[in-house]
Amino acid sequence: MKRAERWLHAFGHALAAHTLYASGHQARQEAASRLYVALGALLEGDRDPSFTFLDHAVIYRALPIHGLREWSWGRRLAVVGVRRLEFTREATREGVEAFLGELARRLLGIEPGEVSTRWPGIDAGDVAVAEGDAAAQSAPPERARQGPRLGDELQAVRDAFARVGEGAPLPLEDVEAVVHALKVALHAEGELLVPLLSLRSLDDHAALHAVNTAVLAMTFSEWLGLAGGDIRAIGKAALLHDIGMARVSRRVFRIASLSSEERAGLRRHPEDGARLLLARSGRLDLAATTAYEHHLRVDGRGYPARRFHPELHYITRIIAVCSAYDALRSQRCFRPARDPDASLGEIAAGVGSVYDSGVANAFLQMMRRWENRFVTARPD
Repeated sequence: MKRAERWLHAFGHALAAHTLYASGHQARQEAASRLYVALGALLEGDRDPSFTFLDHAVIYRALPIHGLREWSWGRRLAVVGVRRLEFTREATREGVEAFLGELARRLLGIEPGEVSTRWPGIDAGDVAVAEGDAAAQSAPPERARQGPRLGDELQAVRDAFARVGEGAPLPLEDVEAVVHALKVALHAEGELLVPLLSLRSLDDHAALHAVNTAVLAMTFSEWLGLAGGDIRAIGKAALLHDIGMARVSRRVFRIASLSSEERAGLRRHPEDGARLLLARSGRLDLAATTAYEHHLRVDGRGYPARRFHPELHYITRIIAVCSAYDALRSQRCFRPARDPDASLGEIAAGVGSVYDSGVANAFLQMMRRWENRFVTARPD
């Protein structure tokens, strides 16, 4: 982690030099050289280092770097479309300098012109989108397109929730098998597709919401550039984030107005889910954290009630916005399902208060750019 911090400090100094001085200035060349040396030191301990920039966090692989919470470059890079950086040993001194030049132009709002956006050994997530791609990215979704079958996965989640509701242990092996199957389904056609199930019965709400939230969270994790193991961990946490609902009466999904006792029972599901997961396995700490936190807001409100206002885990922030989108798109007994635009508009209205601004803005951007990748999954 210390090497990663040192590299990021060198990266910040290099970005500052490239935005302050003109092309060819000695300060630029020296900063690029120092950054290349720092990258070599980083690659000695990590063959494939990766960084993700969110609004309030810099993440190295899957871990936030707490010492860089106030590192402003992460937020500035995210604004110009750079949320992920990956490096390999193929990176060259010349490539590093060219990459810095491209970033400086974008940070300063200068048109890149005829500049190559390919640098050996450097992969920058969403750093350059060709003008000719804009139409394809904003094309309307292919609503009739059929996705893969997820009937077995949905049934496995139904059974898991039913077992937990009856007081039996969570079938952890089945959960992990579902996450693996969903990861495969995302790339079943050779390209990333987002297969989402549609609600057919209110009784199916809990299992279907779990599957859809996992699909969205894993897709979003790919958009953010997280590694495969991290994506599966997030998928498992998302699949289980509402497991406390297994102990809630299904009646709450069928009536428009709850009694005070029913409402209190419903609001206990984050705590119940976290306790259940912690009791089941030490491997479920992350899932327990997100189960407990997913109804908490970044402004300190939400539930369960807290005496203090600690920062939410960054994976909770990811899962919370994915869960909210699927909930808005699903029918409830007290309201119809919202369409995609209305759902995204409601999430946009909660940026900075309900949802982490960096995470939510990245999610909104993903949904708008990848809307043609969303397909209807078949439940049987």
